Amino acid sequence: MCNVPRIVKPVIVPFVSNTLSTDENKLFNTLCQTVGSRPAASMHWLLGQQNITSNSTSQSNEQSSTDKYTVTSNLRYRVDRRYNGQMLTCRGSNVAGYTETSLTLNVKCKCNCIYSACKVCIVCANIYQLCSNNNRSYYKQIKSESTKKIVQ
Repeated sequence: MCNVPRIVKPVIVPFVSNTLSTDENKLFNTLCQTVGSRPAASMHWLLGQQNITSNSTSQSNEQSSTDKYTVTSNLRYRVDRRYNGQMLTCRGSNVAGYTETSLTLNVKCKCNCIYSACKVCIVCANIYQLCSNNNRSYYKQIKSESTKKIVQ
């Protein structure tokens, strides 16, 4: 009798959170993992419709008792404000099929001071004025230069 190895679709470990918060232009790392596949899964990363897999590394480990694989992929990427609200997807696939998990990027923009006293700043193309009330400071939007979503 011939012993033909079974082909098993990977099972993806879902992201812990539905969102990933990162600062604009700062490199972030995130991990994605598939388990129980045969053969080992190939890992792919998508940001919106853009394939960014080249910014990741993957490591495959075989469990010798079951001849199944666990694959871990680490993505290192830098985004700017244009990516706020975009879907980041990790996909694991082999000849049996694919599975994926996604999250939404929350890109926090920096406050760029217009005046040296930093009483007015620009956050994601929106202009804010530093105000205070009852010993509490806050920023009040005074002008919007675009219709982009405000991220604080």
